[in-house]
Amino acid sequence: MCLLFETIRVEQGRVHHLDYHQQRVARSVLGNRINLDNYLKNIRLPQSGCFKLRIVYSSEGIVEHQLTPYTVRLFETLKLVDGGSIRYDKKYLDRSAIDKLRETRGECDDILIVRDGILTDTGIANIVLFDGSRWVTPAKPLLAGTCRARLIEEGTITTADITPDSLTKYAKISLINAMIGFNPNCIGVNNITIV
Repeated sequence: MCLLFETIRVEQGRVHHLDYHQQRVARSVLGNRINLDNYLKNIRLPQSGCFKLRIVYSSEGIVEHQLTPYTVRLFETLKLVDGGSIRYDKKYLDRSAIDKLRETRGECDDILIVRDGILTDTGIANIVLFDGSRWVTPAKPLLAGTCRARLIEEGTITTADITPDSLTKYAKISLINAMIGFNPNCIGVNNITIV
Protein backbone atom coordinates (compact mmCIF):
# COMPACT_ATOMS: atom_id res chain seq x y z
CA MET A 1 0.00 0.00 0.00
CA CYS A 2 1.49 3.34 -1.11
CA LEU A 3 1.06 6.00 1.57
CA LEU A 4 0.71 9.68 0.72
CA PHE A 5 0.06 12.73 2.85
CA GLU A 6 -1.28 16.26 2.81
CA THR A 7 -0.02 19.07 5.00
CA ILE A 8 -2.75 21.62 5.62
CA ARG A 9 -2.50 24.95 7.42
CA VAL A 10 -5.05 25.48 10.19
CA GLU A 11 -5.08 28.95 11.70
CA GLN A 12 -7.50 30.32 14.29
CA GLY A 13 -9.69 27.27 13.65
CA ARG A 14 -9.83 27.92 9.90
CA VAL A 15 -8.58 25.40 7.34
CA HIS A 16 -6.64 27.11 4.53
CA HIS A 17 -7.23 26.30 0.84
CA LEU A 18 -8.83 22.90 1.38
CA ASP A 19 -10.09 22.77 -2.21
CA TYR A 20 -6.52 22.65 -3.59
CA HIS A 21 -5.61 19.81 -1.21
CA GLN A 22 -8.77 17.94 -2.21
CA GLN A 23 -7.86 18.31 -5.90
CA ARG A 24 -4.40 16.84 -5.30
CA VAL A 25 -5.79 13.96 -3.24
CA ALA A 26 -8.28 13.19 -6.04
CA ARG A 27 -5.46 13.20 -8.63
CA SER A 28 -3.24 11.06 -6.43
CA VAL A 29 -5.77 8.29 -5.80
CA LEU A 30 -7.59 8.70 -9.11
CA GLY A 31 -10.93 9.92 -7.91
CA ASN A 32 -12.90 11.41 -5.07
CA ARG A 33 -13.01 8.36 -2.79
CA ILE A 34 -11.47 10.50 -0.06
CA ASN A 35 -13.41 13.57 1.01
CA LEU A 36 -11.24 15.81 3.17
CA ASP A 37 -14.10 18.13 4.06
CA ASN A 38 -16.15 15.26 5.50
CA TYR A 39 -13.12 13.92 7.37
CA LEU A 40 -12.36 17.33 8.91
CA LYS A 41 -15.88 17.57 10.31
CA ASN A 42 -14.84 14.86 12.78
CA ILE A 43 -11.69 16.65 13.96
CA ARG A 44 -11.80 19.22 16.73
CA LEU A 45 -9.67 22.05 15.39
CA PRO A 46 -7.96 24.52 17.77
CA GLN A 47 -9.62 27.93 17.63
CA SER A 48 -6.43 29.89 18.32
CA GLY A 49 -2.90 29.60 17.01
CA CYS A 50 -1.39 28.13 13.87
CA PHE A 51 -1.24 24.36 13.35
CA LYS A 52 0.02 21.87 10.80
CA LEU A 53 -2.56 19.21 10.00
CA ARG A 54 -0.94 16.17 8.42
CA ILE A 55 -3.33 13.65 6.87
CA VAL A 56 -1.85 10.30 5.80
CA TYR A 57 -3.86 8.38 3.21
CA SER A 58 -3.77 5.72 0.51
CA SER A 59 -6.11 4.62 -2.25
CA GLU A 60 -7.99 2.73 0.47
CA GLY A 61 -8.76 5.86 2.52
CA ILE A 62 -7.37 8.02 5.32
CA VAL A 63 -4.97 6.18 7.61
CA GLU A 64 -4.34 8.80 10.30
CA HIS A 65 -3.91 12.48 11.02
CA GLN A 66 -1.67 14.57 13.26
CA LEU A 67 -2.27 18.13 14.39
CA THR A 68 0.81 19.94 15.70
CA PRO A 69 1.59 23.59 16.54
CA TYR A 70 3.41 25.31 13.70
CA THR A 71 6.17 27.90 13.83
CA VAL A 72 7.57 29.32 10.58
CA ARG A 73 11.11 28.17 9.86
CA LEU A 74 13.47 30.77 8.43
CA PHE A 75 15.43 29.87 5.31
CA GLU A 76 18.30 32.17 4.40
CA THR A 77 20.68 29.91 2.45
CA LEU A 78 20.21 27.18 -0.14
CA LYS A 79 22.67 24.72 -1.66
CA LEU A 80 22.23 23.75 -5.30
CA VAL A 81 22.32 19.94 -5.64
CA ASP A 82 22.00 17.58 -8.59
CA GLY A 83 19.00 15.35 -7.96
CA GLY A 84 19.87 13.00 -10.80
CA SER A 85 16.69 11.31 -11.99
CA ILE A 86 14.78 11.86 -8.72
CA ARG A 87 10.99 11.58 -8.99
CA TYR A 88 8.41 12.81 -6.47
CA ASP A 89 5.29 13.44 -8.54
CA LYS A 90 2.93 12.62 -5.67
CA LYS A 91 3.26 13.66 -2.02
CA TYR A 92 4.59 10.29 -0.90
CA LEU A 93 5.12 9.59 2.78
CA ASP A 94 8.43 7.98 1.80
CA ARG A 95 10.73 10.95 1.24
CA SER A 96 13.98 9.01 1.58
CA ALA A 97 15.42 10.17 -1.77
CA ILE A 98 14.83 13.82 -0.87
CA ASP A 99 16.09 13.30 2.70
CA LYS A 100 19.30 11.77 1.32
CA LEU A 101 19.86 14.86 -0.83
CA ARG A 102 19.11 17.14 2.16
CA GLU A 103 21.92 15.45 4.09
CA THR A 104 24.37 17.08 1.65
CA ARG A 105 23.29 20.65 2.48
CA GLY A 106 26.15 21.26 4.91
CA GLU A 107 25.72 24.62 6.65
CA CYS A 108 22.91 25.72 4.32
CA ASP A 109 19.30 25.79 5.50
CA ASP A 110 18.02 23.64 2.64
CA ILE A 111 18.80 22.35 -0.84
CA LEU A 112 17.67 23.52 -4.27
CA ILE A 113 17.27 20.45 -6.47
CA VAL A 114 18.31 20.38 -10.13
CA ARG A 115 16.86 17.62 -12.34
CA ASP A 116 17.67 17.24 -16.02
CA GLY A 117 19.54 20.56 -15.97
CA ILE A 118 16.67 22.69 -14.63
CA LEU A 119 15.66 23.88 -11.17
CA THR A 120 12.78 22.10 -9.48
CA ASP A 121 12.10 22.49 -5.73
CA THR A 122 13.83 22.71 -2.38
CA GLY A 123 13.70 19.81 0.03
CA ILE A 124 10.44 21.09 1.54
CA ALA A 125 8.89 23.58 -0.84
CA ASN A 126 8.27 24.82 -4.36
CA ILE A 127 10.15 27.96 -5.35
CA VAL A 128 9.43 31.24 -7.09
CA LEU A 129 12.09 33.64 -8.34
CA PHE A 130 11.75 37.39 -8.92
CA ASP A 131 13.33 38.85 -12.08
CA GLY A 132 12.60 42.49 -11.25
CA SER A 133 9.12 42.55 -12.74
CA ARG A 134 7.52 39.13 -12.29
CA TRP A 135 7.62 36.02 -10.11
CA VAL A 136 8.52 32.80 -11.95
CA THR A 137 8.25 29.18 -10.77
CA PRO A 138 9.83 26.17 -12.45
CA ALA A 139 7.58 24.69 -15.12
CA LYS A 140 8.55 21.14 -14.07
CA PRO A 141 8.66 20.96 -10.27
CA LEU A 142 9.26 17.72 -8.42
CA LEU A 143 5.82 18.12 -6.85
CA ALA A 144 3.08 20.45 -8.06
CA GLY A 145 2.26 22.03 -4.70
CA THR A 146 -1.10 23.40 -3.64
CA CYS A 147 0.21 26.91 -2.93
CA ARG A 148 1.98 26.93 -6.31
CA ALA A 149 -1.24 25.86 -8.08
CA ARG A 150 -3.23 28.60 -6.36
CA LEU A 151 -0.69 31.34 -7.15
CA ILE A 152 -0.56 30.29 -10.82
CA GLU A 153 -4.35 30.28 -11.01
CA GLU A 154 -4.50 33.74 -9.40
CA GLY A 155 -1.93 35.07 -11.90
CA THR A 156 0.53 35.99 -9.12
CA ILE A 157 3.26 33.76 -10.58
CA THR A 158 4.08 32.35 -14.01
CA THR A 159 6.03 29.25 -15.11
CA ALA A 160 9.26 28.80 -17.04
CA ASP A 161 12.25 26.48 -17.25
CA ILE A 162 15.01 27.90 -15.06
CA THR A 163 18.57 26.65 -15.35
CA PRO A 164 21.31 27.13 -12.75
CA ASP A 165 23.12 29.40 -15.24
CA SER A 166 20.08 31.67 -15.51
CA LEU A 167 19.97 32.33 -11.74
CA THR A 168 21.86 35.60 -12.31
CA LYS A 169 18.74 36.96 -14.07
CA TYR A 170 16.86 36.82 -10.76
CA ALA A 171 17.19 39.00 -7.68
CA LYS A 172 15.53 36.81 -5.10
CA ILE A 173 13.94 33.45 -4.45
CA SER A 174 11.01 32.56 -2.22
CA LEU A 175 10.01 29.18 -0.85
CA ILE A 176 6.28 28.46 -1.08
CA ASN A 177 4.14 25.70 0.33
CA ALA A 178 0.85 25.25 2.17
CA MET A 179 2.39 26.16 5.52
CA ILE A 180 4.70 29.00 4.46
CA GLY A 181 2.44 30.65 1.90
CA PHE A 182 4.10 33.28 -0.30
CA ASN A 183 6.45 35.89 1.16
CA PRO A 184 7.96 38.34 -1.36
CA ASN A 185 10.54 39.42 1.26
CA CYS A 186 12.78 36.44 0.92
CA ILE A 187 16.22 35.04 0.08
CA GLY A 188 18.64 36.90 -2.17
CA VAL A 189 19.79 34.73 -5.06
CA ASN A 190 23.36 35.47 -3.92
CA ASN A 191 22.61 33.22 -0.89
CA ILE A 192 22.43 30.12 -3.10
CA THR A 193 25.61 28.04 -2.85
CA ILE A 194 26.53 26.55 -6.21
CA VAL A 195 28.94 23.62 -5.93
